[in-house]
Amino acid sequence: MIRAGSVPAFEDAGVAGGDLIDFSGIDANAGAAGNQAFVFGGTGTGRVSVVTVGSDSLVRANTDGDAAFELETLIEDGGLLASAYKAGDFIL
Repeated sequence: MIRAGSVPAFEDAGVAGGDLIDFSGIDANAGAAGNQAFVFGGTGTGRVSVVTVGSDSLVRANTDGDAAFELETLIEDGGLLASAYKAGDFIL
């Protein structure tokens, strides 16, 4: 893992259908008791989503439902569109 600015980045890893990014140890809902799992897609509380940023993909997670994402990591995937990523590419 490397850093792209202030965002942790994966280089040649995390490509859709390849390596998995593990979110299972992170509580998806900071406002609820216990440790909830994330759901893929969308931007609300407990959601993990992917957007295309230039020729890379930015993985974002929200744990409290506000407009700011609490976790972001960049996948330097050489232009793979964010829409290529599915829930199965992550351990939620």
